[in-house]
Amino acid sequence: MYRKLIIAALTLTLSPLAFAAQPGKTTKAPMEQTFSSALDASGLKNVKFTVKVGKIKITTNEDDKVVIKTATTAGEDMHFIFDWTAGKSANALPPGLHLVTHRDGDTLVVSLESGDKSSDSNNMFPENPANGSVHINVNDHNPGWKSNWTVSLPARLALNLIVGVGKATVQGLAGGLNAKIGVGKLNVGLQQGPLNANVGVGDINADVIDNDYGDVNLTAGVGHIKFDVNGHQNTKGFERHFTAALQKLTGQGKTTYTLKVGVGHINLRLGVKKIVDRDDDN
Repeated sequence: MYRKLIIAALTLTLSPLAFAAQPGKTTKAPMEQTFSSALDASGLKNVKFTVKVGKIKITTNEDDKVVIKTATTAGEDMHFIFDWTAGKSANALPPGLHLVTHRDGDTLVVSLESGDKSSDSNNMFPENPANGSVHINVNDHNPGWKSNWTVSLPARLALNLIVGVGKATVQGLAGGLNAKIGVGKLNVGLQQGPLNANVGVGDINADVIDNDYGDVNLTAGVGHIKFDVNGHQNTKGFERHFTAALQKLTGQGKTTYTLKVGVGHINLRLGVKKIVDRDDDN
């Protein structure tokens, strides 16, 4: 029943988006460009990534470096959620596209920017209150291109991740994760928390080896939530209000978990035996 509700909600709220994402005629081959960088992580405590449209996979290394590679593609081929471009159709990447990495104190900030300020802007995050009302603004200010990122960094770092539309996979971190995705999916495998994640339309799947938890707040406006600890479902504090699912509880630990989706599902599992690579999950 919940799957039908989600499909209906997506049909009602995302109909302009679906219309905008129809394939068009390609007049020439899309342009592609690859960027890479390997940076010393000494003195860093945090890393912030911004991805407008595309996919990002983040793993860990023992080299005390932040290693980045991103492949960008422009074109008119548009597919819903995970393999698409948004905004004006484009047969070329925006002019002056380049990888930006700079330190702001103990934080490394990473993004792709260009000389086209309208392409660089990102105003497509949906509102996702608990009542299931979702609004997504996809307009001419979003890029007609996408990027595919592979990143490795020291597990000790805290990660701040912003994705407009796409899929994010994060594996092995121990420094904590703060993530925001407009439309897409978040797959997480952490050694330990804390975890704060907000997805407008899509799912959150989170596995954590550590079973410690303090405050847990889970909210799905339209969809369901499931919270497991050491392989057993914990339903304490669970409530359902029509299409919305809520769960709020406090454990004896200190780690906080705050997960929210507007339309979609949340699966939070603590005390898992190992981190499973969910990069290929649909």
